[in-house]
Amino acid sequence: MATPKTKLEMIRRQMFLSQKEVAEQLDMSSVNYSKIERGERRLTVDVAKQLVQVFNLNYIDDLLDDAKAS
Repeated sequence: MATPKTKLEMIRRQMFLSQKEVAEQLDMSSVNYSKIERGERRLTVDVAKQLVQVFNLNYIDDLLDDAKAS
């Protein structure tokens, strides 16, 4: 299995969920969720709030990739 490329992907895999399962819980297509996970589509605040619940996290920041220092 390939190494997760984003924090969202890593969290989803740790929860043993498929992209399709997460997308269904967010009431969106798996294609749109996949684009969010790959960073091709912006993560909105509303979707982030839903993901916090889906993944049983404490903070929205837990979804975000760590910022790289310049």
